[in-house]
Amino acid sequence: MEIIIVGLSHKNAPVEIREKLAFQDNELNAALAGLKALPMVKEAVILSTCNRVELYLVVKELEKAEEAIKEFFSGYHKINRSFFEQHLYTYVGSEALRHIIRVSASLDSMVVGETQIFGQVKEAYARARQNGAVAKIFGNLFQKMFAVIKRIRTETEIGRLPVSVSSIAVDLAEKIFETLEEKTIVIVGAGSMSELTAKHLIKKGVKKVFVSNRSYENAVELAARVGGEAIKYESLYDYVLKADIVIVSTGAPHFVILRDEINRCMQKRNQKPLFFIDISVPRNIDPKINDLENVYLYNIDDLESIVNNNKDERAKCISKAEEIAEKGKEDLLKYFNSIVLKSS
Repeated sequence: MEIIIVGLSHKNAPVEIREKLAFQDNELNAALAGLKALPMVKEAVILSTCNRVELYLVVKELEKAEEAIKEFFSGYHKINRSFFEQHLYTYVGSEALRHIIRVSASLDSMVVGETQIFGQVKEAYARARQNGAVAKIFGNLFQKMFAVIKRIRTETEIGRLPVSVSSIAVDLAEKIFETLEEKTIVIVGAGSMSELTAKHLIKKGVKKVFVSNRSYENAVELAARVGGEAIKYESLYDYVLKADIVIVSTGAPHFVILRDEINRCMQKRNQKPLFFIDISVPRNIDPKINDLENVYLYNIDDLESIVNNNKDERAKCISKAEEIAEKGKEDLLKYFNSIVLKSS
């Protein structure tokens, strides 16, 4: 048996590719069942976030398994392999264990130090366990890996680095306008990313935050938590018309902000500049709105260039975290090898 990771991330695949291979929350049960049905796959965990899609697997017959996994991506998403295969990476054995730790510790994140990814990995593991896709090997390895991540968080300053993509999005908005205090913000989506974004905006002094979601009840709940105002989804463009910044983060598999509607809004607002930040994967804002005069769109990949400007101040903290990650990898590898030896 062997551990293998096959996937792609913000580091090697643009959002146009990642969004095509992403698994929506309501697809994960079926996708896990599909992976488990492959004869070479013994255990499976699927991690699908705005910045990466990765399959963590315990397999037999490694070469056949890798081929079957690529076919699974292609067949499940109904996409020709030539569209995405050059962007896939594969990690096996020791390198796979190192990668799992680095991802979970946010050392491989667009925003190093962000806390959300650890929760996302834990949720991915819990979902796989609930679906019977995790057994003894991953059951024990992931628990031991979680202990390594807690060490990294406790023994380094990594938690004091920028905390999330949403905070970077808000920093971008602040740079665009210099101050956000008098600005009107519309947030589309009521999930955790939207809540984090709203909280960051309020810390920056924003007083007027409107929250829209297909479920009005969810919009009301989020608005209450952040001191904003919920608006009906059907009225979204009426509020976009008044906005300075629109931040979109939903789980929709399609565009929710359309070019023609924004064109009409811009005509009514006399071409007053309007900024959009799309932190959704798949993207929720039609990229063609960038062609409109005085409309400016930033997506999840555009945020990476902002993050990269702060690399020097993070280097020392990251070095210590990497040392702990490497030691943790060695411990996980010894444990895995002992299981394989016992089962052979």
